[in-house]
Amino acid sequence: MPLKAHRIVAVLAITASCLPATASTNQYTGIVSANGPFRLDGALTGGGATLFSGSLLDTAESSARVRLKNNASIYVDPGSRVRLFGDRAQLERGSMSFANTGSFEIDAASMRVGLDGSGASGHVALTGRAIRIAMATGSAAVKSSRGVVVGHVLPGSALAFTALPENRGLFTAVTGRIDRSQQLPQLVDETSQVKFVLQGAGLDGFSGQRVRVSGNIAESGSENAPATLAVTQIAMATPRGQVPETSTAAVAASLNIVIEEGDQAVNNIKERVAREVIVKVEDENHKPVSGAAVALLLPRSGASGEFLGGGETFNAVTDDAGRVTAKFVPNSTPGRVTIQVQAQAGSRKASRTFTQENVIAAVAAGAAAAGA
Repeated sequence: MPLKAHRIVAVLAITASCLPATASTNQYTGIVSANGPFRLDGALTGGGATLFSGSLLDTAESSARVRLKNNASIYVDPGSRVRLFGDRAQLERGSMSFANTGSFEIDAASMRVGLDGSGASGHVALTGRAIRIAMATGSAAVKSSRGVVVGHVLPGSALAFTALPENRGLFTAVTGRIDRSQQLPQLVDETSQVKFVLQGAGLDGFSGQRVRVSGNIAESGSENAPATLAVTQIAMATPRGQVPETSTAAVAASLNIVIEEGDQAVNNIKERVAREVIVKVEDENHKPVSGAAVALLLPRSGASGEFLGGGETFNAVTDDAGRVTAKFVPNSTPGRVTIQVQAQAGSRKASRTFTQENVIAAVAAGAAAAGA
């Protein structure tokens, strides 16, 4: 199934019933490590530490790697705060990536992101009251604090939400085809895959048509029942595959992969320091492409290494700047390391390779002296 990169914006309400942050207990949860200092439950530390249920992790200038006892990996970005439990994480500030999760939940901005599948990987970012969820592999169900499903994030797609404190209702805009086969008109949003029952005047004239609808979501229904959308505005949507010539959302025909960091790097295999790779995905006009699925592959044998979190493959989704950051540790085999990069956004694909060099300490020092 081809990956599709989407982005929608919904306006949600922050309620007073945000999930509480529990204090740390003696239940072992996992371990955390970082190349720089971080705070754990308020105490400044560095290197590595043990996590217990409810531990509060604050990162500064360095990212932190968390390995939970169920082998799930979490990468907490610099300047972030997250409270960690065995089966969920509560993101309070900043952003985090995750990989190899099983049944796991991420709470942020009064919303609950439920990850489905043992191979789920992606990224969650929280900026003020705005939350963005992107999935590289696996899928996620996004629910409000009352348990109402407000979105499904599919592999290679992204959803964005903004919460407003002054309004307890939910407001959103959706696109889909109106179905009148039931007693009440229904619509399945093409991006979030959420079904809505529509209420409002003037809907009969749009029966069977692809429309753009905005309105307020009623949260009184059960969790498994379709949400009710009180329509405030409805209009015909642009047919799929067609973008108006005047639209600034015109999609370029191809992708371009730029290696911003890590190309031609020299790895000292004695020190086994984690190397950072930054990949940027652009369109044909050199504008960043957000929500693109990116895969980095290391050689399975010979001069190679493994990404933080384990394995020779790293999957992620580009952020708003079109970037993906990965770190890997070289193995003990000297030689040239060829790294493959694959990117996909909808039907657009791109691939390229770049190289690094695994060397022993003496060779690395000689190369550095020659460069000087």
